[in-house]
Amino acid sequence: MSKQQTTIPTSFFQKLTRWKRPLSILTLILILLCAVISMLYASGVISDILEMSTLFALFTAVFSILVPCCICLTLITITERPQDEATEEVSAEKNASLCVDLPHGELVYGKQRIRCRQQILLILQYMTTHEDHFISKNEFGQVLNDPTFDIEGESKNAKINTLISNIRSILKSLPYEIVNVNRRGYVLNKKEISKVE
Repeated sequence: MSKQQTTIPTSFFQKLTRWKRPLSILTLILILLCAVISMLYASGVISDILEMSTLFALFTAVFSILVPCCICLTLITITERPQDEATEEVSAEKNASLCVDLPHGELVYGKQRIRCRQQILLILQYMTTHEDHFISKNEFGQVLNDPTFDIEGESKNAKINTLISNIRSILKSLPYEIVNVNRRGYVLNKKEISKVE
């Protein structure tokens, strides 16, 4: 099943959720109306006014509205995510941490697993395991075991900038960012997780 096929019904039922309250009220009113008419007819109060055929037509009209309302309410209830589940998911997202799985070449955050280059993983592993989450420009060569990052000059800065740019593009889908620290190095910060829609 394609992504488009899975998102269309979900968004449709999410839009339907807005109508849950009005549909519930309408359904209750229609059920009460049926009950009142039935009791009045059975007690003989409106049996002189309404004939059986008119009563049948009235009930048919009420049920033609009531049945679709009940079907919509059932579909909304089935597709609706329980509040506890949504809260747990947000809580798990807030408590999730960024981990580096070097043997598998992946960056792990909660249920997300992102394939990355070795250099990116080594830098992120260094930053996540240090308390201050900081890496200075002079530490790149040591962390990557690459002497070309130790040679001062434009070449070193260009390599570091390219690597940091690649890391930033990977972190775009995660609540993390890399920030420059006064041209001395970079720090890994956790961004605020916005409210789940």
